[in-house]
Amino acid sequence: MPKIPPQSLLQFAPRSDFNLLDEDHPPPKWCGDWVSRRWVDGLKTLRLIPLKGAPRGFENAWPAYAYEWKDLIAQQEQGELEATQQEQNRVRLQPSYRQVTMCEAVISWPLYLADLEPVLLAFNRVGWAYACERDATFVASRHGGCAETHLARYTKGCALVADRLRVDRVPVF
Repeated sequence: MPKIPPQSLLQFAPRSDFNLLDEDHPPPKWCGDWVSRRWVDGLKTLRLIPLKGAPRGFENAWPAYAYEWKDLIAQQEQGELEATQQEQNRVRLQPSYRQVTMCEAVISWPLYLADLEPVLLAFNRVGWAYACERDATFVASRHGGCAETHLARYTKGCALVADRLRVDRVPVF
């Protein structure tokens, strides 16, 4: 077995050219920005999971509403026919196995913030807003307060979760 000199161990440096937009190369350790990205990705995946009660083989195959010819003519006159057709032709994408696995790992992160209620609420609310393609101003309009305050608490929550993940030695994904 080859012997590794101690000097070579000291020369090793983790990736210092980390780019948050680079999906294939995660950072060497958890940081708040990467926690934020993974948290929002996990919530987006959670939104994709079908949560209906019946299994696929046992659900109703009929459409929610059967449109008659008169209904379609009336919708065309009102200009709503295109919206109805788009809703009928909507395809729901299923998340991949990797996305669901990541979602399961991420879904427990708010437990790290259980003793800090304002940070926990901002972490959940702003995360869900980002997953729905909205921002902190939407959270402020729905729950009151200032958007900057919600965003600052969200950022603090991401940093606290990153610290806890580093302490627990959770591998970066």
